[in-house]
Amino acid sequence: MRFVVGLMMVGFFVSGVGLFLVGVVGIFRRLRARGRLLRAEGEIVRIEKVQKCTDYDMGRTAEYHYPEIRFYPACGGEAKFLSEIGAGSRAERYAVGQRIGVVYDPEDKVPPMIDSWSGRWGPHLLKAIVGPMLIGVAVFLCFAFGERVWGR
Repeated sequence: MRFVVGLMMVGFFVSGVGLFLVGVVGIFRRLRARGRLLRAEGEIVRIEKVQKCTDYDMGRTAEYHYPEIRFYPACGGEAKFLSEIGAGSRAERYAVGQRIGVVYDPEDKVPPMIDSWSGRWGPHLLKAIVGPMLIGVAVFLCFAFGERVWGR
């Protein structure tokens, strides 16, 4: 038991630090690229459906839809990307053939994204918030079970 709790403490702490760093780096990259991002109009060419379990005890699942978007950058050619944000199956927000705003970096330092607040900042901000929460869980476990795990 003490090894499991010790492993949980380390796992939560390392995961929290990793998520926080990835989120903060992503936010700073987007902030630096803000001035050079260009807008384009894209078209949804495919919707990737992903089943995720929402309740393991009851066996409930939810289906999320992630649009694959094709757009034409100013430099020419065709570009496609799979969005980081999606919609639940009840929302029906995306449809094949739908036109949607896209923001892209002509220098390819930042991946293309949907032109919305959540498309630009959502995934990285969520990681930057959840990371410290996991670190907090690790600290709580350390205070609650530290004596038993580390022993004397």
